[in-house]
Amino acid sequence: MKGKNSILFFFGFLFTLRVFSQITINLQNSYYRLNLLKEIRGTSLHWVNDGDGLQLSKTTEKFSFNDSLVSSLGYNVLRIPGGYLTRWFDWEKAAGNNYESQKNYYGKPESVKTGLREMKLFAAKHNMRVMYTLTITDSPEKIKNLIQTWNSIEPQNGPPITWFELGNENYDVDSSVAAAQQYVQTVLPIIQTIRLASPQSKIGAIVANPIAPSWNTTIYNQLFDKIDFLVWHRYVPYTDYFSTDSYSATVNAFNNVEIEIQHLQHVMKHRKLPLYLTEYNLSYYTKENIHQNVVLEPRYILLLGNFVTLAYRNNIAGLVKHCLANAGYHTFADINFSGREKGEISISGMVLKELNRWIEKQDSVDVITFDSLFSAWEFSILVGKNQHGADLVIQNHTSNPVSLLVGTNDDTTASSIVYFQHEKTLWIDRQKSFLLTKQLLVRPHSLTFISIKNKYARK
Repeated sequence: MKGKNSILFFFGFLFTLRVFSQITINLQNSYYRLNLLKEIRGTSLHWVNDGDGLQLSKTTEKFSFNDSLVSSLGYNVLRIPGGYLTRWFDWEKAAGNNYESQKNYYGKPESVKTGLREMKLFAAKHNMRVMYTLTITDSPEKIKNLIQTWNSIEPQNGPPITWFELGNENYDVDSSVAAAQQYVQTVLPIIQTIRLASPQSKIGAIVANPIAPSWNTTIYNQLFDKIDFLVWHRYVPYTDYFSTDSYSATVNAFNNVEIEIQHLQHVMKHRKLPLYLTEYNLSYYTKENIHQNVVLEPRYILLLGNFVTLAYRNNIAGLVKHCLANAGYHTFADINFSGREKGEISISGMVLKELNRWIEKQDSVDVITFDSLFSAWEFSILVGKNQHGADLVIQNHTSNPVSLLVGTNDDTTASSIVYFQHEKTLWIDRQKSFLLTKQLLVRPHSLTFISIKNKYARK
């Protein structure tokens, strides 16, 4: 959505040899909508590498350094048991006390140390609700046993399974109408089983990435009255990181994502179902479709904020980042291990930590964009209203500074924290307070979080 309150002025002049724009916004006129993302801002966890390196098998430890890292990130939903790995995950081998081996990312057998008990304890420790991705080749009876087993294992006061995803990317080999119809026939008895065994749970069917109209239309038309939400995965930009301008390609890719979301919403003609983006991140591939596990400059990782903008602009009801921690593909995970027992918060984790804090705090949200100057993915402002005041997230993904004046009815002070790229590293600038009536210089390639307290914000 585009905020209706922005008054734009544009002039160019040299500032430290760079041209910048001047923007004035008036928060009194913001068009707020309900903050849908408060309920689902999750992260994915895999069963491999002993919980992606979190060492979840050490359940006797009441507290660990890694636990404190996880708690600080602010996620409230845990998605298990591991995305694409779900196809290989046999929960019966990960229940009880003696776990067996299963295939890891490389297709090789790996001794399982992270079973259902560890995952449930982890979710309980960090006050997370659970989203479970089902292996739909399991029989309905086996899925019924899964639900009963999950509910019976310790801790008894741990979370039940709140959301069930019906498979993971089952369209990837064949997204034809025939394949979609086969998927529907497979999941119908599973849906009936879940409704009886866990009536409080919500059920989601998967729509395709990349967009496959035949699959999506078939799935929706045959299941819209039997499920509770749609599951979608989307990464950006799916292009070569070593191309001539991969940063611009990454920024511009969000335009395509928004077009695809509009397609999915157009498909829903009979009943509007919530759309959950249960896997998102940055992802790069060669022309030969080989995954590139590259080291990114901070300016790339700051673009994760655009997924939040994307969600609010398009009424996405849930965001689940892939992934929390991963000893195999760890570049864009929020906690990195690199062979160490103790992890550390990555740049991705620093960014998502602040975004999660901001999302949790807001009751309603407006998105302000400036179409005459920037695309929504180059520069945008999220304005959140809460009982204590108002908070802004200013995203500048351009190479130029932007001059910003926040208009209010009275003088006020605010505190801020700024994440920005300096040369090739991430810098953090914390300001205790400043006058909002003064011109703010928004740094290039930055995320700026501003907290304010005003009379108008508490109405």
